[in-house]
Amino acid sequence: MKYRGFPVALCFLFVLGWMDGLKGQSDFRLSIPAHLGIGVNFAGVEEDAGSLWFQAPGVALLLSSGVGVRYKESVTFNAEIGYIFDLYDFRSNYATYDVTHFVPEARFNLSGLITVGGDRMKAIHIGGEYGWRFTRDSFRLAAEPGYIVRTDAFGPFDPFVSPEIGLARRGPKGQFSLLAAYVYHLDRTDMLRFRITEPNGAQYIATSRGDYLALRMRANFDVVGHKKTEQVYPPAPAPLLAGEMIARETRTRAQLTSRRQVIYMNLRDNADIDGDSVAVSLNGRFIVTDAALTKEKTRVRIVLDPGDNIIVVHALNEGTVPPNTAECYVRTGLFKRKKLVISTSLKRNEAIVVQY
Repeated sequence: MKYRGFPVALCFLFVLGWMDGLKGQSDFRLSIPAHLGIGVNFAGVEEDAGSLWFQAPGVALLLSSGVGVRYKESVTFNAEIGYIFDLYDFRSNYATYDVTHFVPEARFNLSGLITVGGDRMKAIHIGGEYGWRFTRDSFRLAAEPGYIVRTDAFGPFDPFVSPEIGLARRGPKGQFSLLAAYVYHLDRTDMLRFRITEPNGAQYIATSRGDYLALRMRANFDVVGHKKTEQVYPPAPAPLLAGEMIARETRTRAQLTSRRQVIYMNLRDNADIDGDSVAVSLNGRFIVTDAALTKEKTRVRIVLDPGDNIIVVHALNEGTVPPNTAECYVRTGLFKRKKLVISTSLKRNEAIVVQY
């Protein structure tokens, strides 16, 4: 039924929107996953009425990709779509029969890395997946000299879980993992049924639920253009001016907490444009030396240190209408934003203390 894929499409759209909101957060890295899985499958024998047929190990090959996000190079979440190719191999003393089942899949993967031996480049990878195979009801007949085969596929979709464990290596452009995994379908009804009939009426019937043991190779390539978690410091103001601004009386305007290392401050004039300009310092070092306050927002990227961080707004002038006032938004999370009105002068600074 066509509507069954709609919830999955909504999930992918939600993930894309969520990750789009994380582009500015340096604790998070957007990535492109590339996933190759090679596994071994077996169909269970349901009936063997005097048949000469048997099953050889089959091959399950998975190819998928999608979008991902990594948090602090330790936790990764991927949303992927791809194809699984299931090859089943049946043999007798006089013939062979191979059948391949092509099925689209959608999967969500969550994994974590545990550093090994103090070397942050090497880690143990532990994770798991939840996903769906989208199978439609169908059948295939094959008539060969000496036997007839009917293959039935049953749909419409089959949810599965897949624990995984292995080794990972971090790199400057992403991470690579080599994993052992097992795919277990939660719906324990048959996904495939194979019926081989010989001329004498003997039958070999086997069924598969789609489970398989796999070796996985997964790479997560960081999206080009990701900002490193480092504060950018422009050339400092003249020493006398810098010393004078730091020495002014400083009033604490707000105290905030953040679980993210990178936060953002937006500044703009909250009244008539009268030529106000400000500087901004972080823990005594200037990160903005001259920002004119207009109706357009000036965005300031701030990388926090552990503990209390003192962000100070300094007036460079008072414009034509004193004092120097600014509308300030401090974003400490995807849905956490604090609005403040900052009022400074040539004698007084205002500070925001952020605990990280």
